[in-house]
Amino acid sequence: HFDTAVWRDWIALLQALGVHIWQLPYRPGGKPLHVHGFLQRFGKLARKNSAYYAHIAASGIPMLGLDPAMTLMYRQEYQVFADKAEWRIQLPQEWLAQWLEKRPPQPEQNAAPYYLAAHCIEKTQLNGSAHSWQRIFAHFGLRLQEVALGCCGMSGTYGHEAEHRQLSATIYAQSWQDKVQQHGERLLATGYSCRSQVKRIEGSGVRHPLQA
Repeated sequence: HFDTAVWRDWIALLQALGVHIWQLPYRPGGKPLHVHGFLQRFGKLARKNSAYYAHIAASGIPMLGLDPAMTLMYRQEYQVFADKAEWRIQLPQEWLAQWLEKRPPQPEQNAAPYYLAAHCIEKTQLNGSAHSWQRIFAHFGLRLQEVALGCCGMSGTYGHEAEHRQLSATIYAQSWQDKVQQHGERLLATGYSCRSQVKRIEGSGVRHPLQA
């Protein structure tokens, strides 16, 4: 809905790899409800969704999400409101890094490295996330280096709110701006919020690692 190009390229990559895909019907996860304190409504939605995803997980087919903040919500916030759900939704790099281990790697390319700007939630909640991305890039003969960055200043809906716009831009300038200008199109960002912030301030966005 918000970043269709990345979703489309993710599907295209999986199809190019010969992976058969099922797309589940759209179901709101409830992240904005939780962020803005509507916890009763969030809990009701989380329990309803948890029962649904448990049913899907019983098929044995891996479930994948794309955005770190949204996908990791099912592991943290849902675990509080949905009675310790045992099903699991993986981020692309978690599943893809393991899947590629059984396939022959491609020859190393003499190309300039890419630089990874991981989402804050991804860095704090998913140990080894950057390493998984590096394994994936290495499989395709590409180099990927992690960049040390703080918050981009968007922080979910925070940076979209008018009263926070200036502070949001200030936070971006403290950490992201120099790296974006230094690495240009070689800088890749996993978070939708981060890519939105770059596009808003710089006028042109950065790509998701899957697109590279």
